[in-house]
This record gives sequence, C-alpha cells and structure tokens, in this order.
Amino acid sequence: MLNNILTTGNQVLVLLVLIGVGFVCGKIHMFDEKSISHLSAFLFKVVAPCAIIDSFCRPFDAGMLRTMAAIAGSAFCYYVVGAFLARLLIRKGEAPTRRVMRFGAMFGNCGYMGLPLQQVLFGDYGVFCGAIFIAVYNIVQWTYGLVLISGDKKEVSVRKLINPGIAGVIVGMFIFFFSVELPPLIGSPITYLAGLNVPVPMVISGYFLSKADLRTIWRHASYYKTILLRLVVLPLLGILAFSFTNWDSTLLACYVIDMAVPVAAATTMFSTQYGQDSETAANLVSISTVLSVVTLPLMVALAQSLFS
Repeated sequence: MLNNILTTGNQVLVLLVLIGVGFVCGKIHMFDEKSISHLSAFLFKVVAPCAIIDSFCRPFDAGMLRTMAAIAGSAFCYYVVGAFLARLLIRKGEAPTRRVMRFGAMFGNCGYMGLPLQQVLFGDYGVFCGAIFIAVYNIVQWTYGLVLISGDKKEVSVRKLINPGIAGVIVGMFIFFFSVELPPLIGSPITYLAGLNVPVPMVISGYFLSKADLRTIWRHASYYKTILLRLVVLPLLGILAFSFTNWDSTLLACYVIDMAVPVAAATTMFSTQYGQDSETAANLVSISTVLSVVTLPLMVALAQSLFS
C-alpha cells in the first residue's frame, strides 16, 4: 500500500506544482478575474471536450461498453447516497449556507482535478472512465444540483443540460460505437488540445487559491462536516460498496478519484449566480483542495491496495 501511496502522491505533487504556478501567477497579478474567466471558458468549452473525445478514439469493444454502463449506473447511485447523507447530516445554519454546504458535499471537482489526475495516472483509459462519470455529474448537477442550490425547480431545463462536456461525450460515443477513425487534420488538433487538460485546470485552481484567505477558513468548524463527507466518508463508502464487485483495481481507482476530489469549483459559480453564501462556497473549495493533497492519494492507494 505504501508504494501505491507514494506513486499516487508523486503524481498529485506534480499537479500541486502546477497549482503552485497558478498561485504565483495570481499573486504577481499575471492573471486577473477577467483573464482567468476567459481561460476557464476555454477549458470548459474547448479543452475538456477535446480530452473526452480523444479518450473515445478507440475501436469499439463490448467490454468497454459494459464498463461505461457500470460506471454510469454506479455514478447515479453515488449521487443518490450523497444527496441523502448531505441532507441527513447538514441541517444547521441559514438556508443560503446550508444549500451551499450540501451542494459542496455532493459535487466534487471531477473536471478540474479528477480528469487531469486520471489522465496522468492511467492515460486515455483513465480519461475514458472519467468522461462517463462527468456525463452523469453534469446531468445530476444541472437537475437536482440546480434545485438544491437555487431552491427553485423552475431553474431546471433541457437547454442547461446541453453543455460542452455532454457534447464531448456524445461525439466521443459516436466515434467509439462506430469505430470512426478521424483524419489527422482533425484528430491531431484534438489530441494537442487534449494535452492541455492537465496544466490549464491546475493553473486555474492555483489562481483561485491565491485569492483565498487561508488564515480564516480554518476557524469555521461548520465547514468540516461538508469536507469530511466530500473527501473521506463518500470515498470510503464507495470503496466498501465496490468490495462486493469484480471491478479491476485500475477502474476502481479511476472511480475513487471522482469520489475523492475536492469540492467542485462550480459551487462558487452557482452560489454567486443564485445569491447563496458565496463566501462559504469559496472557502469550501479552497480548504478542500488543500486537504485533498493528502486525502486523495490515500483513498486511491487504499482502493488499489485492496483490489489489486
């Protein structure tokens, strides 16, 4: 297990160095909110979909199809359990804060943190698995998550479900199912853009950390219930549940990464848009990201050690 911890921890440290680059860039004002907003849009609308499409560029394999179905079904179950525990355990505080804390407990940074780590550790196979989880993540976030954070069922619409991440999965699945071989003129640019999926989100995360007041967020004891659910409880429950399956260690590790990533950056975006407690949202994202440097390698190594 120690070897697994060191291997995963080493890769997380590589990502931490990239986060440090973004942190320094934020501190020396190389980036501002406007430029980082444009960079985030570029990541969300171009880079991440290209990474997803690139991971699907493989001949059709019935075994992979079964893997897709298993990940999708398990991901929906994961969010049902997450919603139940968040509602059961997070009861105190004003409604705007309580909504943010429940949202943060449920939704992790599987796009900004999960997909890059899966790519670093497991290559295209990791991105392939992560893309299926992200598809479910998007569906749940833009339906139940939207109602949870806004308190209004009318906010849910089909239009909001159609986003670049989902589009990337749809295009990728078409390529996979029909074994489409993209011409180099299209395939090569997609591969090059997919290569940005590791450094760009890490730099963005580092920028947001540079703007957080890490001296004050440690004093809010109420945050730790959300963070404990997000980083420890839900991943451990997932590992326990999968002890009854025959999933291989690599697939399980990919899945555990998505369960153990820190609070989603979208928590801040949604809380700001719908007038909830955006300060709590920003603090949850920041502190969980810092703590995940320790917890994420432990969870992944535990999964690999138990099921290798």
